[in-house]
Amino acid sequence: MAAASRNSGEYREFFRATTTPFNEPQSYFGATVREPSGTTDIISNRVEENPGVHQPGTPGYLADANSNTYENPKGLDQYRAGLDHYKNLNALTSALDLADTGYTPGTKLSTELYRQGAFLSEVLTDPGQTRALPTDPSSINNTISNVVDVASRNTDATTVILTGDGTPEQLGSGYHRDSAVVALLEHDWPGGVENSPMHKMLDYISTDAHSDNLEDATRAGKSARALADVISSTKSPGGVGNFDSLFKDNSPSMRYVAQALSPYVGNMVDVPENLLGTHGFGNLDPVESTRVFTLMDNDQKSAAILNGAAIAQAYEFDQEFARGEGGQDLALYSGRLHGLIEGGIAANTGLHGYDATSAATHSKEVLGAGYMSAKEFFNAGVGAVTDALPGKSSSCRP
Repeated sequence: MAAASRNSGEYREFFRATTTPFNEPQSYFGATVREPSGTTDIISNRVEENPGVHQPGTPGYLADANSNTYENPKGLDQYRAGLDHYKNLNALTSALDLADTGYTPGTKLSTELYRQGAFLSEVLTDPGQTRALPTDPSSINNTISNVVDVASRNTDATTVILTGDGTPEQLGSGYHRDSAVVALLEHDWPGGVENSPMHKMLDYISTDAHSDNLEDATRAGKSARALADVISSTKSPGGVGNFDSLFKDNSPSMRYVAQALSPYVGNMVDVPENLLGTHGFGNLDPVESTRVFTLMDNDQKSAAILNGAAIAQAYEFDQEFARGEGGQDLALYSGRLHGLIEGGIAANTGLHGYDATSAATHSKEVLGAGYMSAKEFFNAGVGAVTDALPGKSSSCRP
């Protein structure tokens, strides 16, 4: 590797010497700044420690690996070359994370950081890989936190990672969207998800969902739709459906997914976007919509957020319908939202195999949390929708 003996000091000085944000998608660090040698190799080298352990299409297969040996200009054995690789990766990403918050990395750098983080997260969950690692998992966990924290500063890159829709200059080749996104969602953050960068990665979606800037709102909608598609899929390159894997994992990161999807609950029951004020999400199939709610009902906080948004949306429809505004379709949409909430709870209960008593308790708890959350939506001055209704100049939405 070209920078086998780098330390965080050199990288830190590199960023301290930089005073302007870099957003050039054609460059890792920006066209006006010379990057330290070897950084692209360090960030982009995803080494499968134990090749051949898993075959394509089987659980544990590392779809985004791009090498089975460490680059080794020093002529070291592979164990020591690997140790240098992880030291360099941790040092570089730690320095990146020290960059001023005004620094926005280029899109290509951000997507490569995301891909490295997702890949390392997959490595840590597979015993066949971790047994061969030349470094302590805690160092890798620190690297994962660093790369997601830095990459999340570039929302265009996050959109590319979530949708898988990017040019070669933005994303590179061989990207497996489902594997990467699920790996990040399932990652076990040592400090707890509340202290992880996951919220930074996804916050822009709910923030921009109703933006007056159509480009920002559309980007948020496309990102949310991609999230919904990923988590509801029962097929994946690794041989285990995303939905099944996430249901069993029950990651607390899903509460950030719930927050990201909360402005789009109406889209999940075929409400036209002109009523919702959203853009880019489209309409989600009822089966997939039910799976989304089913996943969220695994965690009370996630369930409270998404069910609360749906309850608030349905209530606003009911209010408008009672005032004679908007026609009978509003009553239909309200009924669909309540049906989606109930369907998610029923599916979650069935998958857990609860008996009648446990099922009733679970339903009561989930619905209770949802109604409390709905009250918070209204107290915060957000509710549903109706820009397109006669006499409405503005609307409030979940």
